[in-house]
Amino acid sequence: MTATVKQIMMILLVSTLTWIACENIQAAEGKVNSELDRNPPEVIALAEDENTPGISMQITFGGIARSDVADKDAAYSLGCSALELSTGSIKGAFKLLRFSWDRPGEYVIDTNGRDPWGNLYEVSIGSNHGGMITERMSYALMLGATSAYEREIRDSFSFYGGGYGMFTINPKWTIAAGALYVKHQKVETDLEVIPVASISWNVGTDSGPSFTIGLPKTELTWRFCKTTSLTIDTSGFEGGIYRLADNSPVREKGYVEFSGTTCSLRFNTLIADRIGLNAGISQALSRKHKLFDHEGKNEIEYDVGKKPGFFFSMEVPF
Repeated sequence: MTATVKQIMMILLVSTLTWIACENIQAAEGKVNSELDRNPPEVIALAEDENTPGISMQITFGGIARSDVADKDAAYSLGCSALELSTGSIKGAFKLLRFSWDRPGEYVIDTNGRDPWGNLYEVSIGSNHGGMITERMSYALMLGATSAYEREIRDSFSFYGGGYGMFTINPKWTIAAGALYVKHQKVETDLEVIPVASISWNVGTDSGPSFTIGLPKTELTWRFCKTTSLTIDTSGFEGGIYRLADNSPVREKGYVEFSGTTCSLRFNTLIADRIGLNAGISQALSRKHKLFDHEGKNEIEYDVGKKPGFFFSMEVPF
């Protein structure tokens, strides 16, 4: 009970501090949409209508098929549940990754038959601000914090911030450039500075094709009408750095990092012009895990099977 109370208090403390910082940015620069994502934040479109509902809730469910670990006998299947709440330019989210292990004792490291880790949790809060510089130039700024852990919350935090600029070449073509900085408390990742560089065509259309090519996201969309579209993109929910339990059988008080590239086919539509539905399938192109000790050192990297997955989400404004 005491550990649970401490976890809740730490989450509230970090959320409050980040909220205050975001509110200061808003007070100085104004209010914009919230389209912030995590691990890392994706490029947002500034051309969307700012008159959004006061509060929006999004619920997501998904999963990945049974996957072999590093050519070993150990394997796992993965389920994901997520809840996101946004108001104005502020967004908070809670995510649960549920691991179901087969033959965990055959993992990369001997676990004596124990699961390498159980359920993993992620709590985050962030904000973005954007605006027009000239008729053709706009900008976006982002700030946020995340806590990702198995059981104990301490030393589980990461922070991100950054921004980018967008230039409208003509009504159909837009380019964007900038950078995002992501820093974990303990673990030094291969790419803490994430470049933002993309070119987009026809993204504001009510029907027909459009695309964005670049970093951190590439996508091709066919819009059937203003409210319904089909998209092929690079995305996924198995990513980030998670703090393992104090008594973890693979890394006591250590960390596991998930990374890779996933190609997804998603269908998006609106019901009664209010409730958004998003469903699709995915195929992993690469998947890697990295293990670190309690100091974020002694890295072990290994591959995980490239398996298909599915996802479904519903967004409801209030």
